[in-house]
Amino acid sequence: MRWMLVLSLLVLGCGSAEPGTSRGAISGRVILVDAPGLNDVSRVNVLLQGANLTTVPNDDGTFAFADLHEGNYELAVGYQGLGATGSPYRRAHRSVSVKAGQTVNVGGIALEVGSGRVSGIVRGVDGGLVARVILSPTPDAIIETNTSVGGAFVFTEISVGTYQLRVDLSGHALPSTATCPIPVVVSSDEEEVVVPPLDIVPFTFAFSTSTPDVSVDGSTWSFTTDDITVLVASGTAALGRYWFGVAETPDYEPFQPGGYRFQNLPEGEHVLHFQFTDVCNVDSPVFTLTLVRDTTPPTLSAVTLNNDDATTSNATMSLEVTAQDATQMRVHLCATQDAAGQPLTCPDTVEDMAWTSYQSRQAVTFDSSPGVKTVTVQVRDDAGNLSGVLQDSITLQ
Repeated sequence: MRWMLVLSLLVLGCGSAEPGTSRGAISGRVILVDAPGLNDVSRVNVLLQGANLTTVPNDDGTFAFADLHEGNYELAVGYQGLGATGSPYRRAHRSVSVKAGQTVNVGGIALEVGSGRVSGIVRGVDGGLVARVILSPTPDAIIETNTSVGGAFVFTEISVGTYQLRVDLSGHALPSTATCPIPVVVSSDEEEVVVPPLDIVPFTFAFSTSTPDVSVDGSTWSFTTDDITVLVASGTAALGRYWFGVAETPDYEPFQPGGYRFQNLPEGEHVLHFQFTDVCNVDSPVFTLTLVRDTTPPTLSAVTLNNDDATTSNATMSLEVTAQDATQMRVHLCATQDAAGQPLTCPDTVEDMAWTSYQSRQAVTFDSSPGVKTVTVQVRDDAGNLSGVLQDSITLQ
């Protein structure tokens, strides 16, 4: 009877064991980057290969698989991209061995942000020119590369994120209608982002003026007024600045296509510097104009025909003009008396004559009829200041 009771107790003891005590479990925590678009735990998928089980972590990233047979498993953790885009993270794998009755905590599984490539082409860098292409995740951080043959460029291993791209080549610019910096988004691992072609051109500027009576000789402008407007035509300028002489360089301001007006300029020479930037904030070379305000007329001191002879038999004569600070002159030839001494009237005056380059000595030819021939001369300087007029006469026999 005692043996039967012991046997019954042994049988009852075996039957009271929990069915799951021979099973195991796996737990862990998924760690994401704390950045917008990359920290949504609901987009995480944890797959337990070998058991064909999946789960989504809790809000704090923890997950668990229970009631597992003893054996070897593979955890695969992924992050679902938005829409048709791929995952911004690289898929993580972790091998786990489970024994009966054991719960294996794999700890934190930190997903690694994926990376892609950014490529494109800069047009206009032929002839051996090399442009610098700059990719910036933040204003203070930059990634650089240079264009290769044909203007192509490529960035590799660029982490998922948002960037700004710009191009820098000394003396060159993007057209003012271009967008810069160019937004670039790498949204998924192994993504290839191709930037639209970028056109780069030399900085182009043409200087002119809307102020009348300005003499332009290359970069030297001469005038009499104290108010002058400098017009700048450019297809590349976004910002501009100017300064005189060795003054401190000012900050850039919006480019003024309507011109830069300068008033109350004192007499004398003024060295004026201009500099511009394109839409990518690439500096242009410095352009220099020399503005000369001159209100002092040139001096015309002598006009002489044929060495001041009283008569001549040749209608072609030498004309000598003595002047200071003169760059142009106009000459009027007129028959003022006929052979009988009667006065004659010319249909035009010196004011009707065209301006020519100043010459201190030249040949002039009157009409061949006998009588008194008179030359009238006036000179002017680069600024347009006029001298008075001087005359000389000679009798043609």
